[in-house]
Amino acid sequence: MKAFVINLDKNPERLEFMRAQFARLGLEVERFRAYYGKAFTREELRRYHSRIRSFIAFQKKMEPPKVAVALSHSELYQTILDRDLPYALVLEDDVILDDGFRAALARAEKAIDPSRPQVFSFNGYGLEGEVLSDEEIREVSRMWCADAYVVTREAARRIRKANFPVLTSADSFKRYHRLHGVELYRVLPATVRQDNDRFASENLESPKCNWLLRNLCWVLDRILWRLTGR
Repeated sequence: MKAFVINLDKNPERLEFMRAQFARLGLEVERFRAYYGKAFTREELRRYHSRIRSFIAFQKKMEPPKVAVALSHSELYQTILDRDLPYALVLEDDVILDDGFRAALARAEKAIDPSRPQVFSFNGYGLEGEVLSDEEIREVSRMWCADAYVVTREAARRIRKANFPVLTSADSFKRYHRLHGVELYRVLPATVRQDNDRFASENLESPKCNWLLRNLCWVLDRILWRLTGR
C-alpha cells in the first residue's frame, strides 16, 4: 500500500522519527510536503480558504495553522487522484505506530473496496474506556483526528471537492459522512496514538460560538450545501 507522511520543511526530526518507525515495521513511506499556516500571506489565505463560508460550516474561525493542516490533507488527496492510486495510507508526522500496526494495515487492505468512498482510521481517539482487545473493523458514523488513516480514491475525490478551498478541519469526517456519503471505519484495536510528549501540536484551538449562532450556521450550511454541493 502506498503510504504518505505529511511533514513540514522545518520539522526534519519528525520525518526521521516516522521513517525509523516504518523501517522497524518493514514498510516504506513517502514524504508529502505540508503547508505552513503561519507563513501564509493574505493573498494565499484568500486563495486557499473561504473565510465566511468556512465560519458557517466550521461554526468558528479557523486559524491559519488549522487551515494549513486541512490544506495539506486536501492537496494530498489531489496527489492520490493525479497518480490514480486506488487507495493510500495518510499519516501525520507526530504519531507512534505500535507493533500491531502492520497487521492492522493488512486487515484494512483486505476490507477495502477501492470503488467505494471509504476511510479507515487506526487511532483510538474517542474510544477511551472501551475494551478493544478483539480484532475488529467497525463501521461508524463519526471519527476524530486525521493522524493515521487509509483513504480510497473515491473518498479522496469527494473530500477534496468538499474541502477545497478549505471550509473545515482535516478531521471533519462526520461532515463528510453525512453530507458527502463517505463511509467511515475504525480498525480496532487501535495501533496508532499521537506522541504529545515528544512533539507539540502545530494547531491552535479556536473559540466555540454560542448556541444560537451555532444552530443558525448549521441551517445556513445545509442550505448552501444543497445549492453548491459543498
